[in-house]
Amino acid sequence: MWDEEMALREDKMRITAYKRDRCVINERDIDYIQHFKHGCGLSASPLKQPCVRNTFKIMGTRSNKEGQQVFFGEDVLLQICESSGPPLYIQCENSTMDSFGGHLSVRLSECPDIYCRFKFYHWNPQKRTKTNGTTFKPDTRVIIQHTASGRNLAFEPGQWMPTFYGPELQVSCHTYRDSHKMETIENFWKIVTRPLSDAALLVRAAKGENIPMDLFE
Repeated sequence: MWDEEMALREDKMRITAYKRDRCVINERDIDYIQHFKHGCGLSASPLKQPCVRNTFKIMGTRSNKEGQQVFFGEDVLLQICESSGPPLYIQCENSTMDSFGGHLSVRLSECPDIYCRFKFYHWNPQKRTKTNGTTFKPDTRVIIQHTASGRNLAFEPGQWMPTFYGPELQVSCHTYRDSHKMETIENFWKIVTRPLSDAALLVRAAKGENIPMDLFE
């Protein structure tokens, strides 16, 4: 399915990346591109440094789970930390990404409906039944499964897209399996808990200000 709003935003991101690479980007471009909005597509970055752009809050379907344990097999909402307006949640509806052979599209939504619900599972299917209902530690490899469709959150291998922050992979809901019916690396994620980088420092650095590197640690 073709989405005009998403297509326009992707065009603007390509233009911004072009300007950035040729040193013609201005402050207005930077301020615009750093915010997410309802309907934005989701991408995965190879950068591991936590910041508001790649950090999510794990929310309960009925209450905030801040400070509470998360269990394998429990329905949760994934809310992105950065938002210029109302809270935004990862959502996967029944629309497909034609370029990926029918994989379900993923985007950010203001509406925390049933299509925003996900479950964490142990990455090894042989241990999934035994660990269901138990907690897990940070930095644990997990599968993130979309509750409504039963498909796994995945990054699309080789599908790089230009962004202001560098090339990022597109994200969908699709269960990748090998010849042994095991999920593959495209479906593996880690829940990392580390201090967030100061977004203001990142923006100031992007605008050309000389920021000492030790402030980012």
